[in-house]
Amino acid sequence: MKQRKGQSLIEVTVAVLISAVTATGVFSVILSTKYSHVKADNRESAAVVFRSAQEYLKPYVSAAAMNSNYISDFLPRGQNIYGESGWALADGTHSLNFLMYNMPQLSGATLTYTVSTANCNSGSNAQNLECRNVVFNLSIPE
Repeated sequence: MKQRKGQSLIEVTVAVLISAVTATGVFSVILSTKYSHVKADNRESAAVVFRSAQEYLKPYVSAAAMNSNYISDFLPRGQNIYGESGWALADGTHSLNFLMYNMPQLSGATLTYTVSTANCNSGSNAQNLECRNVVFNLSIPE
């Protein structure tokens, strides 16, 4: 019987198996890199949005809490937050979604902040001071 030169079925199967394992590893690295890149972009965008939110709320905050006349002169308590009625630092949850209109990478995301009142009295010179705690929440769909 004459021997034919060529590849056997076992050799071809082993070669296909090795190629499949290699391709799976390469695609896994590519997909994880892409996912990490998207996640990093979302974190960077979130940081920008949080800074914008803090800057937006800054006029509603005053460091001069001792003199109520001073506060009433400088705090825009009568002004409404964009798109809502009422003072921006009123207790409750408020929306700041308009800060993300020009950010297509955050399409579908929601930005809210929740304000709660706390008692700031401390020490022997305790005056009836009121503090506001603000907690930001950004939800980004995956």
